[in-house]
Amino acid sequence: MDYEAQYEQARQMAEQALKESLLDMGPHQELLQAMRYSLLAGGKRIRPVLVLKFCEALCGSMEPAVDYAVAVEMLHTYSLIHDDLPCMDNDDLRRGKPTCHKVYGECTAVLAGDALQAEAFSRLATSRRTQRVESNGEACAVLAQAAGAIQGICAGQYLDMNGDNQTEERLNLVHSWKTAALLKAACLLGLTASPVAPTMAQWKAAKEYAQGLGMAFQIRDDMLDEESTTQQLGKPVGSDRENGKVTYVTLYGLDSCQELVQRYTHRAKLAVQEAFPDSSEFLCAGQAGPLKREVYAMISPILFLAVAAWAIAQALKMLISVVVYRKVDWSYLFTGGGMPSSHSALVCACASGIGMTAGFDQPVFALAVVVAFVVMYDAANVRKETGEQAKILNYIMKNWDEYKPELFAEELKELIGHTPLQVAAGAVLGVVVGTAGAYFLL
Repeated sequence: MDYEAQYEQARQMAEQALKESLLDMGPHQELLQAMRYSLLAGGKRIRPVLVLKFCEALCGSMEPAVDYAVAVEMLHTYSLIHDDLPCMDNDDLRRGKPTCHKVYGECTAVLAGDALQAEAFSRLATSRRTQRVESNGEACAVLAQAAGAIQGICAGQYLDMNGDNQTEERLNLVHSWKTAALLKAACLLGLTASPVAPTMAQWKAAKEYAQGLGMAFQIRDDMLDEESTTQQLGKPVGSDRENGKVTYVTLYGLDSCQELVQRYTHRAKLAVQEAFPDSSEFLCAGQAGPLKREVYAMISPILFLAVAAWAIAQALKMLISVVVYRKVDWSYLFTGGGMPSSHSALVCACASGIGMTAGFDQPVFALAVVVAFVVMYDAANVRKETGEQAKILNYIMKNWDEYKPELFAEELKELIGHTPLQVAAGAVLGVVVGTAGAYFLL
């Protein structure tokens, strides 16, 4: 099943469970209607999907996590209702519809948000789908931390509302708590719901994945606030700018923000590839959460690393020629010989960069490695073939007294081909530059 089909399956499971919640009616039916209005207003359902898919990653089934998925979306909806209130962001649209306080009034909207938060914890505490006795209690603790005043949504919202002249460090803190915290809770709730207990490595990987995902998601949201329209986004755009808020776009600009999205995306991907090898393909396949990691977005950095490795190899050739021959031999810059092989450095840096960005388990990395080996083999084989050609040239030049044929043969091979040692040295240089460069760039 491909990514889109898997995502839709999980989304529909969560959507159906949400529709079946809050069915009781009574004298407070307007309150329940307000809760349902916001809860069922649509959306990508990223958080409940993460709950279900992380549970599936451990035990092979999404069923144990259904109640937890409903709970995390209830808490998320509560945060949106309050976020839209006049005393906070004062937004009129959410997901293309009038916000809760615009439809039901401010008082009812506040109560609807409060009730959804309480209902979220009720769902966790009373779930009968989980098999481990400690799961429900652990789940309540996970969600409470994500919602609270210590590194949670409330703390992040407070900083956001009182964040005049925010610095880069403070902005990262705001969105680490306000956005990434609940995504982190979603991933951890999925692990908590599983009848198979997660390892410490898996727990840590889920947190790191969610942190990278949350930051990429928020930066992309700031970009959309500048690039999209109200009709496309389903909510007012440009409100942060109008309110004088500092965003990632105002700090870095759109181009740098795109690079940051790629950086956090890469971190998220690396976190889950080893801890959840059977499920990492799905977790890394979405766009900004879960994330699609397109290697094409990394073409410029990879080309930069490849050219850097080639330039370093050329510089080393010149340095060695000065040390060994006591002269600057410019011919090395225009031919294929010398120590180390610049061709090998270039292709190996490219392959290493692709591995670091796209993933070492991806077909594009395997293709890059094959190309690298072909180029290195060819670089070494050219020297052998050049040696045969040199014999013919030596015969032609045998009457040229100023040349010594045997020396000419060696010089020609040196200028055009490489020894295996030169090829290996270039390969090592390329791997170091590609790996280290991709690590620091990302």
